[in-house]
Amino acid sequence: MDEGELDRRFQEFAAGAAEFTRQLIGISVSGGTDKAKLSESNLNIAKMVFGKWCIEIFVILYNGGEIGFEHLRRELGRISPRVLSDKLKMMERQGLIQRTLIATRPPGVRYSLTSKGATVARLGEPVFLYLGFKGLVPVSVVKNQIPETISIASRDGSGRRAKP
Repeated sequence: MDEGELDRRFQEFAAGAAEFTRQLIGISVSGGTDKAKLSESNLNIAKMVFGKWCIEIFVILYNGGEIGFEHLRRELGRISPRVLSDKLKMMERQGLIQRTLIATRPPGVRYSLTSKGATVARLGEPVFLYLGFKGLVPVSVVKNQIPETISIASRDGSGRRAKP
């Protein structure tokens, strides 16, 4: 697909998403059509979803399915156990991730995206693809990431990897 076709498809997608948003405003968004309230609401949502470590947690869980606390902490790198625990609790309260207790000795815990969290991750994919293809990051990085980080082609509806 050439760049012109790609631009056209992203423009169509953006127009469709904007129309979908217009249809939902007033139905599901507190504040109705008051632009100031909508902006404030959107900013609060963005701060929660895109806050420090949240995007990284989304990406790791989206790509890895169910992951234990220590595995997640190692993947994140320089995050303290307390900060990770606080972020996971906050995301769990928001319904974005679920915590599953594993009956082992010692007891274990696994984290995964909920259906809501997987939907948020899938909704973000076109944005990251567009920004990558428009030069925010080198296209080679985006192309190399598609199979593992941002492609949803191999996912089932839950956001977990589909079985081959």
